[in-house]
Order: sequence, then structure tokens, then C-alpha cells
Amino acid sequence: MLAPDTHPELGDTADLHLIEPYRDYDGAGRLVWDLQTVIDDFRTAPDGTARVFTGYIEVSGDEPSDWWRVYVADGQVVEAHAEITWTGIPAGMEDD
Repeated sequence: MLAPDTHPELGDTADLHLIEPYRDYDGAGRLVWDLQTVIDDFRTAPDGTARVFTGYIEVSGDEPSDWWRVYVADGQVVEAHAEITWTGIPAGMEDD
């Protein structure tokens, strides 16, 4: 990566947070923190105009409990977890 003072868009940003090129995320907590750090660091362009970040990152694993997303909206990062819903359950056999 180029040093911050030589990067065409970063200018002389001295407090740029660097993220490891690969990290094995075990749960959304650290990913939320890393992504929020990037958004906070880059929310304003060098010319002063605001940048907008939107979208999501989807993570999946071997088990349904390993499925989650990290959403970005209004400058904030939030995590969401999948829920399994059973449909077509015969009457009287529903879970409590």
C-alpha cells in the first residue's frame, strides 16, 4: 500500500487506520468495528465533499447460526443475523 502522504485521494492523512488484508472473523463484532473505522476515516473526501457508503457484506458458514450480514446505512454499521422460520407446520405441532 502507498504511504498516506503519497496516495492521490488520502493526501496527508496521518491517522489512517489500516486493516489487515485478511482476517478470519468469528462473529460480526470485529467486522463491524473494522468497517465502521473505514467509513469514519473516509467519510469526507480531500476536497471536503461528503462520501456516502451503503450496502452489506454477507457471511455464511457451515451452520445456519454462522449466517449473518453487516449492513451500512446512514454512515453506521449494524449487524443482522439470519432466523430460520418453519412454514407449513401441521396444527397442534407448533413449537412453543
